[in-house]
Amino acid sequence: MRVNRRAGGERVSYLYRVDRAKPVRPMTSRKWGALALAMLARRTCPRCRLDVGYCIPRSYGICGMCIATEEQRTT
Repeated sequence: MRVNRRAGGERVSYLYRVDRAKPVRPMTSRKWGALALAMLARRTCPRCRLDVGYCIPRSYGICGMCIATEEQRTT
């Protein structure tokens, strides 16, 4: 996209008409199942293998209980 340096804004070009757009196809039962398995994998701690009920942060990679246990061992 080209930027007009004098005007300071961006030029936008819409490639479709919103009023003529078709609705999104509904998800099939197989897609819902695949999504459920992916979310289960994100909620499962790799160390203790428990479903913790929330998505585990990628920065830690383990659940809060495992983090607390690890901190207790180091102190």
